[in-house]
Amino acid sequence: MFEPLLSVKNLTKSYLIPSRGFLSKPLKLKAVDGVSFSVAAGETLGIVGESGCGKSTLAKCLARLVEPTGGQVRFKQRDFLKLGAEDLRQARRDIQFIFQDPYSSLNPHMTVAQIISETWVVFPDLLPKKAWRDRASELVQLVGLDASDLDRYPHQFSGGQRQRIGIARALASEPKLLICDEAVSALDVSVQAQVVNLFQDIQDRTGVALIFIAHDLTIVRHIANRTAVMYLGRVVEEGPSEDIFSNPEHPYSKALISAAPILDPNIRAAREIINISGELPSPLERTAGCKFLSRCWKASDICSSLEPDLERFASQRGVACHHAGIGAYRTDKKGK
Repeated sequence: MFEPLLSVKNLTKSYLIPSRGFLSKPLKLKAVDGVSFSVAAGETLGIVGESGCGKSTLAKCLARLVEPTGGQVRFKQRDFLKLGAEDLRQARRDIQFIFQDPYSSLNPHMTVAQIISETWVVFPDLLPKKAWRDRASELVQLVGLDASDLDRYPHQFSGGQRQRIGIARALASEPKLLICDEAVSALDVSVQAQVVNLFQDIQDRTGVALIFIAHDLTIVRHIANRTAVMYLGRVVEEGPSEDIFSNPEHPYSKALISAAPILDPNIRAAREIINISGELPSPLERTAGCKFLSRCWKASDICSSLEPDLERFASQRGVACHHAGIGAYRTDKKGK
């Protein structure tokens, strides 16, 4: 049976929020609430959703930069959440993180060569010291910089160039999975396209898997094989990117995708933009039903009493909605 590179089941991350009342109990905020998905080697999973939906917290949980509250993460067939300190340090050779801000993610007091070589300081068995300079030179050229840049400092580069240095650093450990948390959002549009194309080129060369988190749906549609849509800590829809973007099933996905920029003026003029009304519920509120209830135009009685699970339909689509799949995707006996 096929074993994915990364498998996530019912992952949760909760925070206790102190109550304002003297005798009141702390409130629980579920930043990540029962998320499940898998990623194969060489595959790209895009994760989208509005700010505050839990995307970055999920990414940090996957790398154990923050410890999850519950659930399971299996990486290369090992229980990643149960690894001890030394085993975790070794496992992180295969999972690297690329951060949003290219300006604060690099040490300003280190040269590019030192920044990249830091990986081999941590993992000295990866490469003998005499080969560090040559390998660093190969990596900066792989990401579109020049070998002469190795002795320069981060302040001497543009934002796009700094992000390329961050990518080169991440590749130094020869990872199997790159987690890109808004890795292009701080860059100019033209530079964004260059960096996205760079990710695809690196993936073609190395077979690395990508988890690509972004607000820009156009970029996610371009780079991701599959897409997961998050809302208030939960995945409400997941499946092949082209299926989701061309035929979204969850009401939130429909609204999110309808607002994405489209260059073709004829398509832009013909499409219907769905404006979400209603208040965004507090993540501290405990509701029995669907979290999207207060903003959904399809809501019915069942939505207020039962929270929908991420049901699987045809084409490997997963949709957490009681009214999803009225068309081609609904295959269960309820027929709703």
